[in-house]
Amino acid sequence: MQRVLIIDDNKLLRAMGSSMLTKNDYEVLTAESGIEGLKALSENEVDVVLLDIILKNESGMDLIPKIRKTSPKTKIIMLTSYSDEETVREAKKLGACDFIEKPLSMENLLFCLKHAVPS
Repeated sequence: MQRVLIIDDNKLLRAMGSSMLTKNDYEVLTAESGIEGLKALSENEVDVVLLDIILKNESGMDLIPKIRKTSPKTKIIMLTSYSDEETVREAKKLGACDFIEKPLSMENLLFCLKHAVPS
């Protein structure tokens, strides 16, 4: 079973994403901040991080290198309400493998996860 960590300061999105993924046989961890997310990564083996690009007290972009350092094999998929080409390029340069636009759709979420970590 693949383990996914959702780092997003939006409680509803964390709950919705967790519910969608659990129903599709993923183990899900959640964190509302980068600090919580990095702690979860240091304590658990995680296959994929779903990372909000804008968090309350920090930028998801700033967290990418910290996630890479803490868990180098973990794939990172950015969550965003908006995306522009420059942000996408920069995130991929830092180590993100994909982007998902909010609001989340189950089809898009599952497609991105299967692409990031094939079974």
